[in-house]
Amino acid sequence: MHLQISRLLFSILVITVLLLVLVMLRPDLTLNENREIQPTRIAPLDESDENKSDVAKDSHRPDLNNIWIRGVELQPFFAKKELAPQKVKKQREPKVVPAPTYVAPVAEPVIPTPQFKYVGRLIEGNQETLFLMGSAGPFIAKQGDVIDGQWRIEHISANSIDVTYLNTNINFRLNIK
Repeated sequence: MHLQISRLLFSILVITVLLLVLVMLRPDLTLNENREIQPTRIAPLDESDENKSDVAKDSHRPDLNNIWIRGVELQPFFAKKELAPQKVKKQREPKVVPAPTYVAPVAEPVIPTPQFKYVGRLIEGNQETLFLMGSAGPFIAKQGDVIDGQWRIEHISANSIDVTYLNTNINFRLNIK
């Protein structure tokens, strides 16, 4: 992409830059129209400082040989300012708060489900005998018997068998058909 500037805009830009340069290079002469311009003698550059100051006092115009020398001392642009000493803040020791001790909740023991299935029942008078199928094979159980050292048969009804897990004394109900 090529940037093009119109001739009018370019000429205005050039004139503006030239005028800016002329204004910037123009000496600091302040001529009031009310003041009369009087001829003054111009001292050569090699004259002593006393003669220069006499010439400057006699004339209303500044010394053209030393026009760029200002009588006012300019301050540096980034002058360091004297600052009052800053107050140093005391660093406080942070209060050490002991971390809360995390106590893990006691995990409830995993309770296995009974690993046997109801196969059938035999009723002889008041005594009911259950036929159950376990992982080791079929076995016979009555109310109050302990199975696999972990389960006790608490109650036998027409629709369910109530068993207790002996390690935690939690009751289970096995529904039967």
